[in-house]
Amino acid sequence: MVIDRPANYGWPFCVTPDMPYQDYDFATQKSAGAFDCAAPVNDSRHNTGLSKLPPVMDSEIVYGYGASAEFPELGTGGIGPMGGPAYRYDKRNTAQNRWPAYFDGKPLFYEWTRDQMKALTLGRNNEVRKIEDAIPRSRRTARSTPSSARTARCTSWSTAPATSRNCPRPSSPASTSRGATARRSRRPRPTWSTAPGR
Repeated sequence: MVIDRPANYGWPFCVTPDMPYQDYDFATQKSAGAFDCAAPVNDSRHNTGLSKLPPVMDSEIVYGYGASAEFPELGTGGIGPMGGPAYRYDKRNTAQNRWPAYFDGKPLFYEWTRDQMKALTLGRNNEVRKIEDAIPRSRRTARSTPSSARTARCTSWSTAPATSRNCPRPSSPASTSRGATARRSRRPRPTWSTAPGR
């Protein structure tokens, strides 16, 4: 998901404000029904934070296991999204394997359950305009820690310019452009969200 402000984006209680997961008790093998996305409660015995959570908000990119009409670039498969930083190109970096200037400012999105690393192109209001491969499939390994670690060093989690030593070089851009807003217009630069598991 791409977001532009801190909020509760659902996991592990809801996919969207109107798509709750079921509150299933694995010990008793009984369901207590769907979670309340308007007022979710984290009653996990592992919870060390808030119990009463803010209402679930919509994010820019939402997809399931099957093909998405809105985001066909994501294909099909598992669901395990991971958000990354926006890549920052540094023209002073002379490494032969540095990423092209084309990717400067593009947020990165990883879906390791589908063996994907994507770059997002955003519009003026931070709406998703394009999703494309950042690294070709043949050069990614979903379960390879060393490869993932090398890729992580390709970008910066701060506002400082990224360095690109030992990083795979992205392929030439090839994707589908989006002429209209993917979901709705957003405000300033997006950030990424993760939430603790239950």
